[in-house]
Amino acid sequence: MDKPYSVAVVGVGGVFPSAPDVSTFWDNILACKDASVVVPRERWVDEPAWFRGRENADRVSSLRVCLLDEIPEPQVDFEEELDDLSRLSLAAAEMALKDATVELSDRSKVATILASIALPTAESSRLSEDVFLGQLAASFKPALEVPGIESSGVFRQVTGRPAQVVAKGLNLGGFTLSLDAACASSLYAVKLACDALSDGRADAVLAGGANRADTLYTQEGFTALGACSSSGKCSPFDKNGDGLVV
Repeated sequence: MDKPYSVAVVGVGGVFPSAPDVSTFWDNILACKDASVVVPRERWVDEPAWFRGRENADRVSSLRVCLLDEIPEPQVDFEEELDDLSRLSLAAAEMALKDATVELSDRSKVATILASIALPTAESSRLSEDVFLGQLAASFKPALEVPGIESSGVFRQVTGRPAQVVAKGLNLGGFTLSLDAACASSLYAVKLACDALSDGRADAVLAGGANRADTLYTQEGFTALGACSSSGKCSPFDKNGDGLVV
């Protein structure tokens, strides 16, 4: 049997729906607060076009999702353009380092392990739309003119870039790793962090997970899988549980 880990958690940080920090998140758990909301129209297309039962393809079975009220601005001045996923990751990482009970004066061996599931974000969706419309317009004879969409090529990096932004923004000089293990991604990030510390490959590890997926994509996908809660209520281990809430 492997020796147990000898690892300490010295700081935490995070941003969650209805909770701008970890302390509020924990208070919400103790209060049994439901952080889900009916999705605002500006986040999706018109409601009647999408809200159907599970039997219909390309439809959603519920309009309830969990959304961040706002994306916090990181303290560090990052030179490059940031999408919401990278901005969120950097802000949460800053909270964790600020909360640390040990002084990380030398960050050259502080590693970064971030779980970031490979799902479309709002920015990557706009980038895809820009590319698609450009190719479609060019296929007409004569070619059609379409209004350009302000999008950056870096937004295609929905999985790897947040970890790179965190490491660069906070001057973490250890190795940087991004991973996608679906719903177990954050647990794998912590496990890999413990391995790195036990093996001496890092003095400290900033480990966690980030998600800013396009909610229409995830809601439609989980509806198609039969995994989206039609009641809009997540009830794990309950006999009346009917699925998850994104």
